[in-house]
Amino acid sequence: IFGTTPFGWRLMPFLFGVMTVPMVYLFARKISANRRYALIASLLMLTDFMRFVLSRLSMIEVISGFFILLVYYLLYSYHCERLA
Repeated sequence: IFGTTPFGWRLMPFLFGVMTVPMVYLFARKISANRRYALIASLLMLTDFMRFVLSRLSMIEVISGFFILLVYYLLYSYHCERLA
């Protein structure tokens, strides 16, 4: 969309880095069923500066980390549905 510019290279890792925080909140809420623990987990993710640096430097590890977390969330949801 933005071409081969530094902004275009950094946009998607930035967006995935931002989306990681709500994903951590949802996953922690699913595991613990407690809003307080989910908020603590998401606040810890917000203070994780490695994720911030990787998303700022346009490293693709942020994107793979988001999808790994998404897969864990979906597998845990599927597992909980099968047990119920």
